[in-house]
Amino acid sequence: NVPKSHRTGIETDLLLNITEDFSIENNSTFMSAVINEYKTEYDAVTYTNVTPLLTPSVISNTKLNYDVKYFNVSVIGKYVSQSYLDNENTVKLPRYFIMDFVLQIPIGNQLLDLRANSITNKRYFTGGYVDAVSIGTPDYFIQMPLNFVATLKLRF
Repeated sequence: NVPKSHRTGIETDLLLNITEDFSIENNSTFMSAVINEYKTEYDAVTYTNVTPLLTPSVISNTKLNYDVKYFNVSVIGKYVSQSYLDNENTVKLPRYFIMDFVLQIPIGNQLLDLRANSITNKRYFTGGYVDAVSIGTPDYFIQMPLNFVATLKLRF
């Protein structure tokens, strides 16, 4: 929503069946985004050729999937490259890589979904902002470390 900017990139989607029971899936985005000219509201400084805030250049999700008659096991990896928390490109949001583990068990017509999220127990941030009071001081949205979720999907 700035008058002079552009984004170019490519999104890929891959499904590779290694065997009848084992597959690899990947969805990735590679992007270049540039604000040609940006003027701040608080100090009227004009910036040129900056990256828009919260715009990583690479996002990649990979899933290794093993599917057998009585259950499905998946390991999911997600990579997000660094981005910025401001349009002036002064404060970076660090890149991160996390892994999840999923076990799905069909029970009749129902599905039990057991998940271990962030199995490397890594501290990571998916967003944030720059404090307006003390310009340049970042506040990050910290995501949960290792956590577990159980879901029962009922079908009628």
